[in-house]
Amino acid sequence: MLALKLYEQLKAEYPDETDQLEVCNQLMSKVCSGPTLSKLHAGGLAEHKACREIGLVWKKDSVQGPDAENALGQGVELKTYKRVQNANTININYKFPTRQKQERDEVYRERVVNYFMTSEKFIGGHYWVGFNQEKTEIYRWNFVPPETVANLVNEYLKRNPTSGSINFGGRLCATCKRCHKVDELSVLYLPRGTKKQICTASKKPLVKATVVPL
Repeated sequence: MLALKLYEQLKAEYPDETDQLEVCNQLMSKVCSGPTLSKLHAGGLAEHKACREIGLVWKKDSVQGPDAENALGQGVELKTYKRVQNANTININYKFPTRQKQERDEVYRERVVNYFMTSEKFIGGHYWVGFNQEKTEIYRWNFVPPETVANLVNEYLKRNPTSGSINFGGRLCATCKRCHKVDELSVLYLPRGTKKQICTASKKPLVKATVVPL
């Protein structure tokens, strides 16, 4: 069987599972494209690639828990995104915990904010990772502390008490192709070897990444 032979060759040349997954990721981008590739890259593969680039440990077996862990063993949340098709915007969506029956707005808001402040999923912060359209190349990532996300959720629910989700994304800058809304509430990083670009339209300077593998 061809698949088994290919796997045996892959295992012989790349004993480490992380390297094997990276090769599989690249192979899929050669085999298919368009909507099919987008579906394949919708979740885990993009998270795996992001963790390798940033220096996180991907929690591949975690379903309800953290997406990854940092060097301190703290859970972190990963959001991978690409430019919205036929638009100049990005989406970084979070769903809120389910609202209880007849739960008052204030009680619900406090519970949701506490969730973002104390959950083990977020204690190490949030990484929002920007990809190309095929999700095979990382353009940038932003680190957002849990306190920042919790405060933003708190203010959002004050304005929109019945909402069940929030989108931290927005319009991309025509000059630097980044979302200034995201940059202004986070620390922006670029992969190694990326040319540093200062955008005169941005209110916040760029911070170049120092990636320390675990």
